[in-house]
Amino acid sequence: MQQQNSHRVNVLPKAFTLIELLVVIAIISILAAILFPVFARARENARRSSCMSNLKQMGLGILMYTQDYDEKFPPGQIVFDSAEDAWYPPEGGKYSWSGSIWYWQEIIYPYIKTSAKRTSASTLYRCPSAPSNAPLYRANYGANYYIMPSSSNSSQSSFALSGLGSASEVYMVFDSGGVILRPYQVLAPANINWYLPGTCKLTTPAATPPPSNYNDTGGTGIVDYRNDCDDGRHFNGVNVAFADGHVKWLKPSVMIKEAQRAQNHDPDSAWGPN
Repeated sequence: MQQQNSHRVNVLPKAFTLIELLVVIAIISILAAILFPVFARARENARRSSCMSNLKQMGLGILMYTQDYDEKFPPGQIVFDSAEDAWYPPEGGKYSWSGSIWYWQEIIYPYIKTSAKRTSASTLYRCPSAPSNAPLYRANYGANYYIMPSSSNSSQSSFALSGLGSASEVYMVFDSGGVILRPYQVLAPANINWYLPGTCKLTTPAATPPPSNYNDTGGTGIVDYRNDCDDGRHFNGVNVAFADGHVKWLKPSVMIKEAQRAQNHDPDSAWGPN
């Protein structure tokens, strides 16, 4: 018999060397460093688009209101003498979130049919880039005080659309730290409730503090608020709905410059007549 030699075939893969492993890890790290900012930018771009959609809907609701009220804008808020006076029938009873005050988000309810009070429907009034636990009527969206001022139930004064020289150039509602915002509050921000919000990296607001976990980093001085205002909320900018209904992204520096013009009583300021 002829003896045949059997040969064993090694089916196990060749082991990686340490150098090869380090090269693979380095490649993965480089790819991660390249892709993570891209993913983060794509996510923020989606948030900015969602925010612009929110403002577009709110802007249309305000403009529909003006058609029913002799082209008058709704008040930024109506302060009633008592909570009982603030009874709001459309939802079958008292609807005001704040008791004796109606905010402009509540005033335009009949035109948007979205209640800021109801958690399930409040996403329209929440900026997706704002802190998730921010107070609903603060640190989300605010109105331009010059055209939507505060009023009382005995004198519901408001500004007329016809009084604007160019509605397409006047701010109406926008990313804001307060429910209504004046130009001087943009020029000298005092606390997180009354300025153009950036990334909201602040603690210990001076007025009406939100929940204790609202912010998680330091900063309480004017310089800190100024820096946060300059940061901008969306790609170092702020979303704005203008008085003709169109929505645009602006740099905070542009709105600050226009606030300075308004403080100097420039009638052509984007904040409108004052």
